[in-house]
Amino acid sequence: MKMRIMSAMLAGLALLFFHTAVYASYTNITTYDGYGSGTGWYGGQENNEVEPGAATGQGWDLEGFYFNEDDNSLALVGGFDLVDGGTDLGYSWVQSGDIFLETNDQNDFYEYVLSMDFTNKEYTVYDISGGGSTYTETHNGPAAMAGLPLNYTGGGTEVTGSMPFTYVANLTDSEIVGDLGAGPHNAAFVDMSFLEPNTNFGSFFTITCGNDVLTGAGTTSGGQVPEPATILLLGFGVAALGARARKKKLNSAKEI
Repeated sequence: MKMRIMSAMLAGLALLFFHTAVYASYTNITTYDGYGSGTGWYGGQENNEVEPGAATGQGWDLEGFYFNEDDNSLALVGGFDLVDGGTDLGYSWVQSGDIFLETNDQNDFYEYVLSMDFTNKEYTVYDISGGGSTYTETHNGPAAMAGLPLNYTGGGTEVTGSMPFTYVANLTDSEIVGDLGAGPHNAAFVDMSFLEPNTNFGSFFTITCGNDVLTGAGTTSGGQVPEPATILLLGFGVAALGARARKKKLNSAKEI
């Protein structure tokens, strides 16, 4: 029994060091969403901010997009419970949306969507650059943020098939990225390697009521992407040693 407990403790320490090593390589790519007004929770920052008129507090906060050029992974971070949504806040109907990507500044449309299944922690990437794809929209909540793209419902071309994503919950600031302040913080990590090397992208995410909108801008790496097993080995090695700000209007109320 003692051996099992010790093994579990060592595994936990290794995982903690692995997470610390990985998160340290993420860069904050969050951009101003264009909706700030005044100061405090309604200010122009993104962390500790919601849209003007919305309910405030860590539980509603979408805090940032972070990108790792070493493995082309994108982290979506928030105090908002990305898996269970607003259930613990008394608003179970408020849930997470999908991640929309813009890769071409020459038009007004999103080119890709990462259709997120937060319950099963899986996602599928669709190419929606040809138009004609459909999505649900945000409700007209206290922040009056109705009509924003929320969840992909159909159209486009499937790019990746269903893939798992990593989700971590209830982390302190020191356990994740180190620049967000008081937690708890939750994060979903997705692979952006389906994009060509050196692709500029803008990212967009929100929740059912539009209480907070999150945008980011980054560039995929042009170098060789490490294999997942290599990254894992590096993590345990450490343990052993110790868009734009706001997306343009879409081409119609229901089409992307």
